[in-house]
Amino acid sequence: MNREDDHMKPRTDTSKLLRPWLRAAWRSLLLLVVGSLLGATVAGGGLSAQSGKAGRTASMADAAGSHDSKATSASSVPVPASDKLREQAISRITPVVVEVTNVGKGLGSGVILTRDGYIVTNNHVVSGASTIRVTLSNGKTVPATLRGFDPVDDLAVIKISYGNTLPTVAFGNSDDLKVGEEVLADGNPLGIIQTVTNGIVSALHRVVAEGQNSNGRIYNAVQTSAPINPGNSGGALINLAGQLVGIPTLTAVDPEFNAPAPGVGFAIPSNRVKDITSQIITYGRVRHSGIAALGIGARNVTPLIAQQLNLPVDHGVVILGFAQNSPAQKAGLTKGDVIVTVDTNDITSFDDLLSGLATKKPGDAVKVTAVDPDGHRHTSTVNLNELDVSAGSGAGRGRTAPAATALLRERRAGEIGMGLHHRWQLHPYPAMASGGRRGFSRPRADRSTGRNSGSVGKRHRTRRSADPPW
Repeated sequence: MNREDDHMKPRTDTSKLLRPWLRAAWRSLLLLVVGSLLGATVAGGGLSAQSGKAGRTASMADAAGSHDSKATSASSVPVPASDKLREQAISRITPVVVEVTNVGKGLGSGVILTRDGYIVTNNHVVSGASTIRVTLSNGKTVPATLRGFDPVDDLAVIKISYGNTLPTVAFGNSDDLKVGEEVLADGNPLGIIQTVTNGIVSALHRVVAEGQNSNGRIYNAVQTSAPINPGNSGGALINLAGQLVGIPTLTAVDPEFNAPAPGVGFAIPSNRVKDITSQIITYGRVRHSGIAALGIGARNVTPLIAQQLNLPVDHGVVILGFAQNSPAQKAGLTKGDVIVTVDTNDITSFDDLLSGLATKKPGDAVKVTAVDPDGHRHTSTVNLNELDVSAGSGAGRGRTAPAATALLRERRAGEIGMGLHHRWQLHPYPAMASGGRRGFSRPRADRSTGRNSGSVGKRHRTRRSADPPW
């Protein structure tokens, strides 16, 4: 076949051959695009639904936030329950805590007991007072008179005349206190009126000695971490119900630095306060101490004392004398005997003896083991009597405790053992020295002389030869 013949044959149209494929490709592409669009629309619809829901939620949240912003404004932020309890307790106690000024000597705090004006404070706050003034929570200052005092417990009751509508304190049961329970101290530290501090009950049933001239002791004292500073003496230690559970009285002082030990304070338990103050209000003095006693005059035995007195043992409590009608003497104990155990408790110091007797009541029987001067041990059953404090308590304007030192324990400036390396002194805090610097504490004992050393007032002997009858 020649070229011409080839030219004369009909040619195949390639475009016609491609058209079906193109149509199929376009159709597939179109389906793909449509499918994508449909999927986007569905997805978009879902997202729109979610977005709408979220939008409604956001709107609701905004509305709620707008509503809550009114309820949680700065003036109405929700207060924790514990804070509310503290606030309520403080509001209850504030009206009944007063400032007590021993004019020319210092100031402390007090608590109103009765509507007609009887107020409890510490004896060391009003000791030796010629003029006493009381500043109420409303700021008014009125004169006060001394109704009576009890140097053994370091308590005093004063009286003001201010009508018969004064607010009064609610007593709590100090026997119900638990270690770890929160407490508040209300008073006038450093003369700053109506100051409240808080802490917990650190320990219970302490027997602690004061560093004042009378050398008083507190039985079953409440130890607290609530800061107690000069001026808190005689104030209120309360629970979160606003009830009085103690009268802050002492703080521990580190003799090495002559500085208060933070968080180591002691209060007279409210049950004791209630008992003693009711007697002072009624009789002007304490008739019944409720304190069990052996009726002895004694002192600690140390190796040095044992050597000086030629004693057969170097620890315990040596009997140096007896009170009238002493149950210990009636039981057969004699002068020179060294008490080494009471019941099953070892006695290495006078503190041990007092701690053992603190849980007893007058009339209880105890077994006392002593070593006589010849070194023989003997055990006697002693029926305890009641410590007579009537000679050391009293009433009358400006009176202090003239006979108290004949009844109170003899010891050196109220030191108690609080560790292996240090001994802490317990100081009553009358608060602010009149005309002097704020926050003075009682002079501490000089270890070498047994006399007070310090810049406050004249020197007083704080150590005597024997402990009075116990």
